[in-house]
Formats: sequence, C-alpha cells, structure tokens
Amino acid sequence: MSGSRFSNVMMSENLPNTQPNWYVRMPETVEELVEMFRLRYHTYAAEGMIDWNPEEIDLDYYDQFSYQIALFKKEHEEDKIIGAVRLIVTDAGPQYTLVKSLTEQHPALKKYVTNDHPKAFPTFSYIPFLSDLQSFYNNHNIGNQQLLEGSRLCVIKSERVLSLSSFLLQCAICLSTVYLPGYNWIASARATHEAWYNAHGFFKVPGTPYFNYGAVGKACTLNGNYQQVPQSLKSRLDGLTAQYQKHGKIYLGHHNREGALPFAQQNMKLND
Repeated sequence: MSGSRFSNVMMSENLPNTQPNWYVRMPETVEELVEMFRLRYHTYAAEGMIDWNPEEIDLDYYDQFSYQIALFKKEHEEDKIIGAVRLIVTDAGPQYTLVKSLTEQHPALKKYVTNDHPKAFPTFSYIPFLSDLQSFYNNHNIGNQQLLEGSRLCVIKSERVLSLSSFLLQCAICLSTVYLPGYNWIASARATHEAWYNAHGFFKVPGTPYFNYGAVGKACTLNGNYQQVPQSLKSRLDGLTAQYQKHGKIYLGHHNREGALPFAQQNMKLND
C-alpha cells in the first residue's frame, strides 16, 4: 500500500503480547479478499439482497475503487474474517492490484468487475433521489472527488450481539480519517437504522434515504474537527485512530470494549 494517502500511517511491529479476540485492518492478500467477498456473498444472498451465483462471491465494479476493510476474529490460533465494509471512491483503491490479480487467477470473475455502472457511486443509480442528493452536495460545493460511499457493511449473524457492527463502522470512520481526510460519506440504509447512524455522527440527507457523514450539517468532518458529536464517541474515535496509526490494526478485546455504542440485535448493513 503506497501513495500519499498512506504516508501518515506509522506501522509498528511492537504489537501487544496478548492480542484481543477481534481486530480490524485492510485485507492484504488475494486469499483474504476472497474470504471477505464470500462472507459478503453469503450474508447478502441469504437475505435476498443480491443474486445467487455459481462462484459464491460478491464482487462488483466498485470493488476496484474501494478501501476494503475487514473485521477479524482470532479462533484457535486462526484469524477468521467475520465482518466487512468498503469505502468507495472515484479512483483506484489500495487493493486494486489484489482485485486485478484475483480476476486474472480466476477469469470467470472478470464479468463481475466490468464497467456496467455509469454512475460514480451506487447510490447515484437510484434515479428517484438522484437530483435531491446531487443538489445537496452541489449546494455545499462538494464534488465527486470529495465523496466516498460506505457500502457492504455486514457482520455474520452469530457475532452481531457483541456490538461488532458498531465497532466496525467506527473503525471505518477512523480509516477514512487517516486515508481520506475531508471526504464526505454517502451511506444508504433502512429507516429503522436511522437512530443507529445518528449515534455515530451521521445525519439524513433531506428528501432521500441517504445519510451523510462529513463537513456539512450535523455530522463531523473527517479531519478531526467534530461538530455535535457526543464527546464519548469523539474520544473513542480518536483512540481507535491512534491505535491504527501505531499498529496498522484496531483491536477490540475484553479489556477495551467499554464505550462501544449499544447495538440492537438487528440486521445492520449499509445497503447499496
């Protein structure tokens, strides 16, 4: 992972001697990407949100232009991916080369990454709300190059009671702070999840089912200049960001799970 967006991340090999059970980081190998894409597939296909496919993998055009983030759990000396989220941008993401290697190793997957989406972001394909959404950002002088879309957030059902969806979303916010400072989030979600997103600093874009997190309205900027965000959440995000900058991972263990936002036992996902 090279480039200016990664220059301010200090990676340290001095990791804790006793690692907690859960941690978040970016996938680093083709194998980890495949594991994450299969998790996404089985989560979304089982709930009828994407079509079944013979490869049993959820991969699309936008994965080439995303910051992929995975939630890992240590089980019996193995690290298993149990959650995922991606941050879609308008240029090649840090795992672009890994996605390309995956499709080269498995040519049958190339059809999933072909450019059949003329819009910059998945939400821009939802025509009934497109004009309201674009007007909102135009009124704040925010162009596509300053936007990211939070997408495909999921945690396996057996782990959702542990507030891991909240932890994963908070980690995604922290990583966007590090790599994409000043960007505004777009996130679409069910109305029943509005309070959950509000608690994380998001607010609903008027006239649309979308949520914004960024430099406008009641949310907070992604460069640390927070507005109307609970101090407890601000402090937690600052702590998680510092942990990532030190270790290249963000840990959630029994000793530091205090302060996690409560997570109702619902199916929390950023749907696109």
